Amino acid sequence: MITLVALVALSASPPPAPPLPLWDLLRVAAPTGREGALMDTIVRFKLDGLHVARDAFGSVIVTRAPLGDGVKRVVAVGVDEWAYVVTRIRDDGYLRVKVTERVRHRQHHAMHEGRPVRVHLRDGTVLPGVIPVDSIHLRGARPTQLGEEHLFVDVGAGSPSDVKAMGIRLLDAVTMREFVVWGDAIAGPGVTRRAIVATLLASMRAAGKDAFPPDLAVVFVAQSLPGRPPLGRGWEGVLQRLKPEQALVIAPGDSPDGPFRVRDGSRGTPRLTTMFVRSENRRTTVERVTAADLSAVGQEITRRLFGDGAAKPEPVQLPPSRVYAQEGAAPNADGHEDAAETLAGLVAVSGVSGHEQGVFATLRFLLARHLQGQGMARDDAGNLVVTIGKGKRTVVFVAHMDEVGFVITKLRDDGFCEVRRRGGFYPHLYTWTAMDVVTKRGVRPAISIEADGRTLVDLGVRSKAALEAMGIAVGQPATVPKEFLRLGPHRATGRSFDDRVGCAALVMALKKLDRDKLDRRVVFAWVTREEIGLEGADHLAKTLRPKPDVVFPVDTFVSSDSPRDDPRFAFARIGGGPVLRAWDNSSITSPLVLDRVRALADGIPLQVGMVGGGNDGSRFVPHGVVNCPLAWPQRCSHSRVETMDLRDLEALADLVARIAVGY
Repeated sequence: MITLVALVALSASPPPAPPLPLWDLLRVAAPTGREGALMDTIVRFKLDGLHVARDAFGSVIVTRAPLGDGVKRVVAVGVDEWAYVVTRIRDDGYLRVKVTERVRHRQHHAMHEGRPVRVHLRDGTVLPGVIPVDSIHLRGARPTQLGEEHLFVDVGAGSPSDVKAMGIRLLDAVTMREFVVWGDAIAGPGVTRRAIVATLLASMRAAGKDAFPPDLAVVFVAQSLPGRPPLGRGWEGVLQRLKPEQALVIAPGDSPDGPFRVRDGSRGTPRLTTMFVRSENRRTTVERVTAADLSAVGQEITRRLFGDGAAKPEPVQLPPSRVYAQEGAAPNADGHEDAAETLAGLVAVSGVSGHEQGVFATLRFLLARHLQGQGMARDDAGNLVVTIGKGKRTVVFVAHMDEVGFVITKLRDDGFCEVRRRGGFYPHLYTWTAMDVVTKRGVRPAISIEADGRTLVDLGVRSKAALEAMGIAVGQPATVPKEFLRLGPHRATGRSFDDRVGCAALVMALKKLDRDKLDRRVVFAWVTREEIGLEGADHLAKTLRPKPDVVFPVDTFVSSDSPRDDPRFAFARIGGGPVLRAWDNSSITSPLVLDRVRALADGIPLQVGMVGGGNDGSRFVPHGVVNCPLAWPQRCSHSRVETMDLRDLEALADLVARIAVGY
C-alpha cells in the first residue's frame, strides 16, 4: 500500500509507517544534477532482493539480476525538477539564484515571487526563506515579464558572514515545497512526477522479485529535463548503456478521456511507448493529480511490466485534507519568545476584511487574563475597544484586525468558485497557490488558479452540489495559508503582518501598564475593515466619547528596504526601530508632535519617514483630534511574505507604553 503525503503526527502510539510515503519523495529537493538525496530515498525503499545500480548521470537502474546484456525492455520515469540554485551571496545577505533548466510556463517565476521557499543544504538541513516582491503601496514600475534576474532570496541574513553561519553555500537548491490534499486529490509543484515514482515503486513491491522479468530494467532517470525529449540527457545515457529493444516512459501529460493516455510505438530502436498520466495545472505550483488516477495507473503499470497474474498494488490512499504548507524546515532562530508567540497566534487566524471574528476572539483570549474581563467592549462596527485609567485626558491607540484576501461571489456548476478581492494586492500573488476557505464548519483547503483572466478557487470537487455539501457558500472569505516563519535570528515573515504586528504591539504594551497609576484614560482599539476604506476607524472616530486629545494609529511603514524597491522614497531599515509615519496619503503630522514623541522615546531607536497609503488615525482628524501615526518597517506589503524584524515589534510596544503614560 502507498500512502500519499503521510506526515508524522504527534501521538502516544504512532501508527506504523507506510512503505513509501509520497511525502518522503516530495520533501526532498531534486534539481537537475542534484538528485542524489532523492535517489537515496528511492534506494532505501525495500525492493525485495532486486539489484540496484547507478550510472554516471546518477540514474538508478533496478533489475532482477546484476546488469549484463540481457535487458530488452526498459520502463523509465524522470525524477529531477525545476528548481533554483544559489549562484551569488550579496553583501547585504540576499541570495541570487538561477533556475536549473529552462522553464516551460510563462508565469513560472511569477509563481515563486512573494512566496515562501526552502533552501536545501548539502547536509540535508532545510532552511526557510522568501522571494521578495515589490510593495504595492510604493507603486514602483514592475517588469512586464518577470524573469529570474528579478528574483532574490531573503533568509534573514544581513551579510555574507550571516549566510555562511547558516551553512548556506553556492549551488544549494532553492525550491517551493507546499502541497494541498483535499478530497481525492493532491496538488503542488512537481507532484505528478513524484506520484508516478511512488506508484511505480508500489507496483514493483506488490509484484515481488519472482514476477520481475529477467529482461526488464526499471530506471529512475536523473538529468531528465535538459536535452531532447522524452527524458533528456539522462535518458540518452540509459539508452547507450542498456541498448534496449523496447522502452516505456511514464510522464505527466494531458489525458482528457481517462487517467492516462498511451502513445504507442515510435519506429527505430528502442521502440518507444509513452504513458501520459493525467495532470491538471501542469507545470504550475499547484499541479494536481488524483488518487483514483494513480490507482488506475498502478494497475496498468503492473499489467504491462509483470503480466495479468501479478499481484496488484493496493489502492492509493490520501491523508486528511489540509494544506501541508512548507513543512520540514529546521528552526534557525530563537529568542524574542514573547513577541514571536504573540504575533504567531494572531497571524494564524484568518481575518479578511469584514470577517475579523477569529482575530477578535484571539485578542479577547490574549487580553482576558490581564484585564480579568474588565474594560473590554465590542462596538457596532465589530471593533474591540479596551479602556483603562481615569482622568480628563484621553489618548487612543488604534490597530486594525483585517487583512486583504477574497470573498466567494459565485458557486459554479463545474465546482469552481468565483471570487472578489477585498483590499489591494497584486493578483498573481494569490493565484496558482494554496488557499484556505473559512466556512462555518472550519477551514477548507483549496487552491487558486487562473482561467480566462480571472482567479478561481478550486476545492477539489466538480459540481455546485458538492460544494454546497461541503458547506461552501457565497460570502465566505478565502486567503492564502496563514503561517508564521522565523528568518534568521531576528526576522519573521507571514501573511497579515499588516496589521497583526500593530495588534501585537498594542497587546504587549497594554500588559506593561499599571492601570491603577494612570492619570488619564487610555483607549486601545482593534478595528475592522481598514483595508477597504478605514471603516472601523471611521465608526470609532464618530462614536468614541469623550473625544480623545490625540490618536496614535499603529500600522505598517511600507519600506523600500529591499532590492526590489526604489530607496529614494519610504526608506526605513527593518531592524532599525519603530517609525514615525509622519506623512502619508491621508495625513501629515506636525513637527511639534513628532518632537514630543522623540523625547518620550529616549533610548528607543526611532526612524521617521514618508510613505503611501492611509492610516486609521486620519478619520479622527476632522473631529479635531491630533493624529500621530506609529509604525514598524516592513518589506513586501500585502503579499504572503510580509517581512519584519521582531526587535522592531518589541521596541514599538515599549514606545506605545511610554506614550500611554507620558504624552
